[in-house]
Amino acid sequence: MKKLIVTLMLIAGMTSAIDAQWVSPGSGESYTLMDIVEVSNGAMVFEGGNFFIMQDVTISEGDVLAINEISDTHIALKLSTLTIKGLLTIESPTWILGDDVSGICFDHAHRSEIDMTSFEYLAGINLIESNIMFMGCTFTGFSTEYTSAAVTYMNCDPSFTMCVFTNNEGPAIASGANVQGSPSIVTCQFRGNNTANTNSPQINLGPGGEDEIVIAGCEIMGDGHNMVGGISINNILAIGTTRVSLTNNYVANNRYGYNQQGDNIIAVITGNEFLSNDLETNPMNGGSGISIYGASTNCKATLRNNTIAGNLWGVTAINMHNIDMGSDASWGHNRIFKNVNTTGEFDLYNNSACDISAVGNFWGTTNEELVEEYIYHKTDDPSLGLVTYLPLWDEDGIPEINEVPAIDNRVYSVDGRYLGTEVPEGFRGVYIRNGKKYMK
Repeated sequence: MKKLIVTLMLIAGMTSAIDAQWVSPGSGESYTLMDIVEVSNGAMVFEGGNFFIMQDVTISEGDVLAINEISDTHIALKLSTLTIKGLLTIESPTWILGDDVSGICFDHAHRSEIDMTSFEYLAGINLIESNIMFMGCTFTGFSTEYTSAAVTYMNCDPSFTMCVFTNNEGPAIASGANVQGSPSIVTCQFRGNNTANTNSPQINLGPGGEDEIVIAGCEIMGDGHNMVGGISINNILAIGTTRVSLTNNYVANNRYGYNQQGDNIIAVITGNEFLSNDLETNPMNGGSGISIYGASTNCKATLRNNTIAGNLWGVTAINMHNIDMGSDASWGHNRIFKNVNTTGEFDLYNNSACDISAVGNFWGTTNEELVEEYIYHKTDDPSLGLVTYLPLWDEDGIPEINEVPAIDNRVYSVDGRYLGTEVPEGFRGVYIRNGKKYMK
């Protein structure tokens, strides 16, 4: 029996004899696509095996649109604008196609669950106080006519699990500087987003909400656009406290890897790889594997077990901050090496008066004099803070490394935990082979 394939296509410019949008009554009704065809007086039509929404459709608070048709027919669903104030559930393989000017808005919606859906060529998805769960979805070819990113959120905590974002005109996921939210982004793939090549990263988040921002087990790959960074989290307006967990991600070939900026941020950065984020043409403007730019010492970051290599700069610390890269009691076990720009190798650049503890890390060599050369701090400029980096971590004689590692065989669980290189029996999650990501 064939699997149902449901295709949704947004066509804002389609002509119709219907002049008004269709709004569900908000009386607790549950609708299928065919139900709306029957009751919407032409706002949605079914022609040639495809659904067309000819005018805007709104699912009101209390009502449900459930896409779970069972059929052997290939169905195309074409719509102009869809607003969800009630509940949308998608449980069948579904394609939602647009025309670069039409969008989808979840407005104070219930906790909708969207599975196995491909969103293509929309003008954006806007989440307004709507905790939406996306599982196994793709977001491709979005314009920025409706929202600034493929998905924007405001005052909510959406979740994205095993999703793929590729070749969108703006960032993949974004929020404003004056709104809060704590998304969970787990085992997702981001590749070649912000094709407009504006000064924005692929993941561009504002201040967090009550929960922790989680980015785990993701791959964030650039595609040659020299203005596009990997991940940025900012709280420049010092709204509340932003807590960040950045774990087991692979961030490579962007303008920069991770940027943290503002005040009242507490980030724990563990087990990540920030490799070859060197697309910035002027090293004075970017190119860091990790950059921490704080407004006060309440901008905090703890770094453990990361690999930071092949960037223009390794770790840059700017203005004010509280950075823990390892202490006598808790070694950093970070590998930071071969971060080179036109002025030399800078694996850690402390451009601030704040001290940094960076005990127990590997800097590409066990030669203490060379390590001192790779770290810019108080010994180079008395106005800067001191970096304490001894003792070094040699991991029982780890050899000197001259090349940036290419790590192609990695396995992550569905909740973003690194499982090693072998796919276990009964596995559900993501595994990477020869640079390509596969999901089970």
